[in-house]
Amino acid sequence: MASAQDQQDHFDRLPDAILLVIFNKLHDGQSLCRSKAVCKRFGSIIPQIITISVAIPRRNINDGILVKNKESKVSSDQDSKPADGKPKKTLLKRVINSVVLRPLQLLTRFVLRKSSDASSCSCDDEFSLHSPNEILKGFDEIRSLSLELPGHGSDIGSSDGGVLLKWNAKFGSELKSCVILGATSCEESDNSAEDAAPDSNFNDEDLKLRVVWTISCLIAASSRHHLLQKLVPEHRLLENAAITDAGKQGRIRMVKEEIEELRSSTEANEEAAAERSRVPALRMKMWHVPELELQGSGRVMKGATLVVIRPVGEKKRAEKDGELVMGAFGDGGEEEKVLGEAVRKMMKKKKTCTLEMNSF
Repeated sequence: MASAQDQQDHFDRLPDAILLVIFNKLHDGQSLCRSKAVCKRFGSIIPQIITISVAIPRRNINDGILVKNKESKVSSDQDSKPADGKPKKTLLKRVINSVVLRPLQLLTRFVLRKSSDASSCSCDDEFSLHSPNEILKGFDEIRSLSLELPGHGSDIGSSDGGVLLKWNAKFGSELKSCVILGATSCEESDNSAEDAAPDSNFNDEDLKLRVVWTISCLIAASSRHHLLQKLVPEHRLLENAAITDAGKQGRIRMVKEEIEELRSSTEANEEAAAERSRVPALRMKMWHVPELELQGSGRVMKGATLVVIRPVGEKKRAEKDGELVMGAFGDGGEEEKVLGEAVRKMMKKKKTCTLEMNSF
């Protein structure tokens, strides 16, 4: 008798409603896909969950391709070295390669990837090969969705002296606003510097670098918006969606009203862009401090730049610049403390630069 009780599956004693509550607390897409394959009962309950978070891993690449790419990289590195053996790689070139080309290629691959013959995501290999639409196939009750794309560029957004670049964008059917915070470096302060350096005008190289940052962030944001544009028609109950990356460099977030606006726009115009959503004509307001001392967090930002971007001809501003940037960066902890202090100090600067950009 005792042996029979030990062998009893206690999950069978729980009603479906309780199991659904449990699975809704799980959130993690990979764990849910694995649980879905455990038994028929789990497979029928899990598609009813309303909240899911999916971290999309990189695709598995053929070893031969890896070797070929490695050889090409070595050859390219050797070609780029001058006679003295030192690599000549400027900051601008590094940022263009890491911030513009890599994320654009990655996001293009997600969007253009064709559906495979598989109909489920019950194993790790399939999970890693599928696009977001394929991973979420069968989850018809989703109301809250969070996607995390693979990171790119180890030297971007680092805290070890590399380039710092963070952005946060809001969309409806098209871009409504974008906030960008960048710096050529963000390091521990040696306490020898005085307060923040006085404002100065951009030189040509500084301005070019900030334009590269801005365009790359807008391309990444519009590509992620396009991913949502593909997902929204398939998930009619979706009310809250966010897409970020593994490095937490950038994020777009949409609420119910904005998703409804996007859905209506998508249904009215079925011919969507192949790679990303169109970026409208924009007006940019830019704050720049050559050296920003952050006493509260014990750090110093060099080449600190804050950019607030809005569409040209915006009829009504839902939020002022200050309201837009506060809380735009960081998900709590030390990072939010550092970035929040930087934003507050830069917003106090009276001198700003205003630029306009055509749609693309």
